[in-house]
Amino acid sequence: MERTLSVSWSDPNVLSQAARAMSGIEFLQAIRDARLPPAPIAEGRLEDSSGRLYAHGTTTASS
Repeated sequence: MERTLSVSWSDPNVLSQAARAMSGIEFLQAIRDARLPPAPIAEGRLEDSSGRLYAHGTTTASS
């Protein structure tokens, strides 16, 4: 049995530069609204509730 795993992500410099230019909540909302790419570790769904953002994610393995 052979297993493979492909991983891709966006350049973290995009996030780094954006984080310096906006507040924390604005930054997370931009990720939620797909105006910024998610950080590789944060891939999943962001949910906004009463000024708070909640991250939901899952892990997967394929064979």
